[in-house]
Amino acid sequence: MNQGNPSRSPGRGRSGRGREDATAGRAYFDPGRPKAELVDELAEKQADELPQINSSQLRKFFGEVKDLYRRLQARQDYHSQIEPQFKMLRSKAYYASRPGGQQQISPQFRNFIENAVKRVGDEKDFRLFVAHFEAVVGFLYGKRKVRR
Repeated sequence: MNQGNPSRSPGRGRSGRGREDATAGRAYFDPGRPKAELVDELAEKQADELPQINSSQLRKFFGEVKDLYRRLQARQDYHSQIEPQFKMLRSKAYYASRPGGQQQISPQFRNFIENAVKRVGDEKDFRLFVAHFEAVVGFLYGKRKVRR
């Protein structure tokens, strides 16, 4: 029996394929870190970790996050109106990363979204993530990692 860390073992899904893509890439968003670090060093590291991404897929996810942020700025309640929609991003990322999907996102980008959703615990964390994601997008474009 494997006594190691179960999150590091490759495992097998129902399809029999290894789950190596499920742990691909590192996610750097951590709401416990200073905002300056989240929008600078950690955002750049995240952009470096991500492979090229299709601009429409990036706009789809970033646009949805920014729309939720605008709704929050318009005084919609975070817990009842924003948070449920934000939590839905996890399932949308899984759907967009399914094998054979049109304009598929990478496992690394899916993990970036999944990590963020899991780590955002309140409105303050959400605001930090929005700033972090915006900086990641800037680095992705600046490093020419966004394709048309």
